[in-house]
Amino acid sequence: MKKIRLKYNRIILLFIFIYIVSNVVILLGKTTTKTLTLKNEMVEESFNKKGLIIRDEYVINSNFDGKVEYYLKDGDRVKKKEDIACVYSNEISDDDLKSLKNIKNDISSIENGDTAFIKKDIGNINKEISLLSQKLQIELLNENIDVYGQIEKINKLIDDKNLLINSDLNDKSLKNKQVQEKEVTNLIDKNTEVFKSKNSGVVSYQFDGNEEKFNFDNINQIKIKDIEGTKNNYKDISKEKKLDKGEPIARIINNLKQFVAISCNEEEIKKFKIGQKIILSSDIEKINSKVYDIYKEGKQYIVILEISEQNVEIYDTRIKEFDIIYKSIEGLKVPKKAVVNSDGKKGVYVVSETGDAKFVELKGILYESEEYIVIDHYKNDINGVNTIKIYDEIILNPKLKKGFIKAGD
Repeated sequence: MKKIRLKYNRIILLFIFIYIVSNVVILLGKTTTKTLTLKNEMVEESFNKKGLIIRDEYVINSNFDGKVEYYLKDGDRVKKKEDIACVYSNEISDDDLKSLKNIKNDISSIENGDTAFIKKDIGNINKEISLLSQKLQIELLNENIDVYGQIEKINKLIDDKNLLINSDLNDKSLKNKQVQEKEVTNLIDKNTEVFKSKNSGVVSYQFDGNEEKFNFDNINQIKIKDIEGTKNNYKDISKEKKLDKGEPIARIINNLKQFVAISCNEEEIKKFKIGQKIILSSDIEKINSKVYDIYKEGKQYIVILEISEQNVEIYDTRIKEFDIIYKSIEGLKVPKKAVVNSDGKKGVYVVSETGDAKFVELKGILYESEEYIVIDHYKNDINGVNTIKIYDEIILNPKLKKGFIKAGD
């Protein structure tokens, strides 16, 4: 009897032991299970590419050797037919420009009766008039009635002064200076050219020599070797006041038309289509663009992206690294390792407040990649769709946690 009772006790203890061990295993499974709390986020798909900058621009070149004077700063916006710079031929010396300035000053002085020689003569007459006036006052105080002689002398001096101011000497000097001005002005005009902008845009004094090659007119002739082999090599010519015939003076950029060319392989090109919106992301900013054109070169492809923003200042850069963001969507990002198939339905296990896990089917799928699925949270919420929600806690790698998940859930 004692043996039977002992055997029975052992069986009871064994069951208790098994129960405790199984619960510990389940508890350990729960505490070590990795989960993820879902949140609404912006999901981006991208890859890094070297981009070749192409612009709608033109270069103004000098028609002769000479010196240049700039009217605008680099990066200034210009209107159509606005003055940009003036080039003085080497036929024009600094003395010629100084002479013209002096002649104009002399003409102004003569017209205002302010010349040096007239000033001296008028000054002498004024002194003489002053002395006679003082003498006249003394004679009046002494009751000298014979003052008419002094008054006549003063009137004579005043007439001489007026005659001097209006003399032919002034007129002859003015005409002589005007002739000199015309001669020097003609010389300068023949050897000077003011350059104006043909169109509105942005002015730049930076050049890399590729302005004609990588231009909007040649946009369909860009090669892969251009993208891979071109380097940033801009030179600021505004610091050099002298230039030779044919050298660039300024570059006018149409800031409404800028493009970026990238090369793609057969796998990457599947992510693009004409008119598609693309974000170009750099270390400085994010730029909105769209796919303008796609053409093939051998086994590779060239994609032309048109920048659709006006205030993007990449005027003095030819090559730039970009993250090409070809997909940008907002929703609940569900990792593929959390997704399971149950009865032909694709879903995840959501952890309840009690710690149990329940299978929830994924609905309202916006996008699916090799690594994750994006769910349209807003649309599902508005339409009352029964699926995962924001802040749900889902199990990662549920296939490894079968002992934790209740059968039939």
